[in-house]
Amino acid sequence: MAFTAGYWALSALHPAVLAFFGCDMIYPRSGQTHFYGNGSADPLRKDVTLRSLEAKSARLALFGAAQNCHVVRLSQGDSRLVYPSVTAERIVSVELPSTKGMHAVLQAEAALN
Repeated sequence: MAFTAGYWALSALHPAVLAFFGCDMIYPRSGQTHFYGNGSADPLRKDVTLRSLEAKSARLALFGAAQNCHVVRLSQGDSRLVYPSVTAERIVSVELPSTKGMHAVLQAEAALN
């Protein structure tokens, strides 16, 4: 859901910054895993492009960079998201990732479906 919301925000709102907070997708074996207590991670779909949380987050960051949007996380510590961890003051000082080669990757992705 977090990634779907991210793609929607990029498409509908065209933000300069897309910041994630409290959405690090770390699921410990015991203890609290969600803001409401214990839960399980959403399953990844069988689609070959959706098997890795890190890859899914990198893909969203590239789509953001393609429209000059900084995709970052405001939380500190461990995360499955590959976005840079920043403070509110540093949000737009983060360098955008290169989108060079993105078209070729999207073509390869489409060929796998």
